[in-house]
Amino acid sequence: VPPRGGGGAAVAERVRSLDLEIPIIWDEGYRVQRTIRAATVPYITVIDPGRIVRIMGAYNLKHKIIGDITLARYLDTALEGGGHPTVSQVPRHYPVTELINEPFIDFTLNSVVENKLLRFSDHIGDGKLTLLIFWSADCGHCKVELPELNEYYRKHRDLLDMVGIVKVPNDAIKQRTTDFINAQKISS
Repeated sequence: VPPRGGGGAAVAERVRSLDLEIPIIWDEGYRVQRTIRAATVPYITVIDPGRIVRIMGAYNLKHKIIGDITLARYLDTALEGGGHPTVSQVPRHYPVTELINEPFIDFTLNSVVENKLLRFSDHIGDGKLTLLIFWSADCGHCKVELPELNEYYRKHRDLLDMVGIVKVPNDAIKQRTTDFINAQKISS
């Protein structure tokens, strides 16, 4: 996913900073992502040596794709010549347990309302619980839940921090998001 602003040079810099040895292709406009219907990231697809898609929608190497068989075990077996069966439907990997009981991953993103860079760690208060909420102004459930969460936050802001993250790929969605935030008086 390309970062907001900066174009290809910013993507290239981010890739370099990760010190990856794999080729990285920038899917400008999300054409490939839409074609394979990758609704979430990471989204791993396995293609066998005969160029047949065998798995779509694995999230990571620990994802259990067949019973207790993880993607890592599936790949190890395939690489050792044990075949590569098709997995028609990969079970959901929910919740993502690899991050549980680990320090949070810090990040910096643009604020929707103020259009300035915000660092996540700057919004985690000492001694407070923090809720990180991914939502969308186009999600019916989010439209119900966000005002309730906001009200809860207002009552407990001395002990609780909340940070909401939205995906705003275009100006229309950004406007709907801003309108929703303003109409619901979502705290910022």
